[in-house]
Amino acid sequence: MAGGSLVGLSAATALSRLGIDVTVFERTAARAADGGGGLGVDTDLLRAVTGLAARPPVLHGVDRDTGAWHLLQAWLEDQALSRPGVRVGRGTAVISVLPGDAGQAATVATSDQARHRADLVIGADGARSTVRAAVAPGQPDARYTGVLLWRALVAERDLPPGTPLPRDGEPSR
Repeated sequence: MAGGSLVGLSAATALSRLGIDVTVFERTAARAADGGGGLGVDTDLLRAVTGLAARPPVLHGVDRDTGAWHLLQAWLEDQALSRPGVRVGRGTAVISVLPGDAGQAATVATSDQARHRADLVIGADGARSTVRAAVAPGQPDARYTGVLLWRALVAERDLPPGTPLPRDGEPSR
C-alpha cells in the first residue's frame, strides 16, 4: 500500500479484516500535529467500510463537533496498527512499482533501498502518485482527476450582512 493517510489506512484496516497482511508505506516520517479542521467525513460509512466499532475523535466547537484531518489520521493509524498483520512504514516513500502478472508478484521499490514483493499494490498516494505510473505506463503524464473534498475560503468582508461568524475556538464553519 502506498500512502498512509485516510484512504490508505482505511483500506489497510478493511483488508486486515479479510486476513490479508498489509504493509503501508508513508513518505512522511511523523504524524501531523494539527490542521484540517472542518473535515467532512461520513464517520458511520468509514466505520462500516473498515469494520471499526470505535467512534473517531472530533474537535468540539462552540455550536457543533467537527472532524479534523490530524485527529482522524492518527486514530486510523492506531486502529490499523492494532490489527494483526498490519505494518506502517513511516518515512518510507514508494519510488517505483513493477507490476506483476499471473506468474509473478509485483515489486515495490522504496526509498530505503528495499524491494518488496506484493500480490496487490494499492496506490492511495494522492496527487503525486508513484503507483499511478505503474498502472498506466503508456500514459506517463496521467494525472489524478478525482475530487475528494471541496473547501473554500471566503473573506469575511465578502459575506452577506448578518452572516454569523465563527467564534474564537470554533474549528471551522
